[in-house]
Amino acid sequence: MKENTTVEVKTFRLWDSESKEVISVEATLKGKDWKALCPKHSDHNPSLSIDEEKGLYHCFGCGWAGKLYKPLNKEKKRIVATYDYVDGENLLFQVVRYSPKDFRVRRKDKNGKWFYNLDGIEPILYRLNELIKSDGTVFITEGEKDCDNLRSLGFTATTAPFGAKEWHEEFNKFFTDREVVVLPDNDLPGIEHAVTIAKSLDGKARSVRILDPKSLKLGEKEDISDWIIKGGQKKNYSKSFQTRIIF
Repeated sequence: MKENTTVEVKTFRLWDSESKEVISVEATLKGKDWKALCPKHSDHNPSLSIDEEKGLYHCFGCGWAGKLYKPLNKEKKRIVATYDYVDGENLLFQVVRYSPKDFRVRRKDKNGKWFYNLDGIEPILYRLNELIKSDGTVFITEGEKDCDNLRSLGFTATTAPFGAKEWHEEFNKFFTDREVVVLPDNDLPGIEHAVTIAKSLDGKARSVRILDPKSLKLGEKEDISDWIIKGGQKKNYSKSFQTRIIF
């Protein structure tokens, strides 16, 4: 059997408290620590040791030591939106959107206390109740914000929790004999996510199409919400949504 000789290399930014500057070094993983040539002296045999877990570094050749550089993040995270995932009358879990942009999932116990996990809960589709009661074309977006924005224009829309590539086979039953249009974000992960959904629904839904984001004149990484911000309305459906469908 051929031995795996893959070497893990990583760049670290070290804070030099004496010169008050950040110094970058390229280190190789040796055991649990990282080893690098020390930039403070003529080092030919890596003597600089970096403990990533503790955030410390130390040179066994010249004694240079300190902490890894961590830029201060002065902006605290704040909740800007919450998205309820409801099955019937029951709130199963909530996706929380933060600024700066980040997402977390949480659930309530019987006493009303929030727990930031999904222990014992199976994921469901967003706005599942509305999807079940609706008919006609269903639009699948990449996120809850896009789904809500489409819904505000009168479209039937849903999405899967946790973003791109998180599509479960058990979701497919809700699209039996439905016309489905998948709306990807205008980037590679978005297109890949849309293709995953389309392939999963193929043969189950009446029809499955993926909308080419360029048909909406979206820029790089823009989404359907950006189209709405730019003035997109339901009356533009036949003109914009139905052009350049790809798959």
